[in-house]
Amino acid sequence: MRLDDGDALSYFYMGLLYKEIKKYTSSIEMISRAIEKMIPGYITEAYSHLGNDYELIGAFEEAIKAYRKAYEHDKCNTNIVFQLVVLYDKYYEDKTIPLMYYEKYLRGTNLENENLSEYANSRIESIKEYLHFRKQQ
Repeated sequence: MRLDDGDALSYFYMGLLYKEIKKYTSSIEMISRAIEKMIPGYITEAYSHLGNDYELIGAFEEAIKAYRKAYEHDKCNTNIVFQLVVLYDKYYEDKTIPLMYYEKYLRGTNLENENLSEYANSRIESIKEYLHFRKQQ
């Protein structure tokens, strides 16, 4: 680990050694570091682009899987939440799902991108209106 701090396997094996001698807290720390070093920072971006490609060819189920995978790797990335919610809005007939995610997007973002926030707010209003009139039928 001193020779190559980026080597995930060194941290992983060190974690296993700590586990063997019942130093579980140290094992958790080492294995967690190994995982951080195994997952490159660009994996979220790669899954996001993969989702977008699937979306562009109309493979919505595959796009949703890819966006969810991106979200698994970076739960703080509000852009992925936005990409996912717009796709849910297109794909799902049940509009309560996109409504929930638009609201989640607005709660989770610092509203830097006014255009996306305005779009999310307008979709929330439209979906609520749609659900209201659908309920009355």
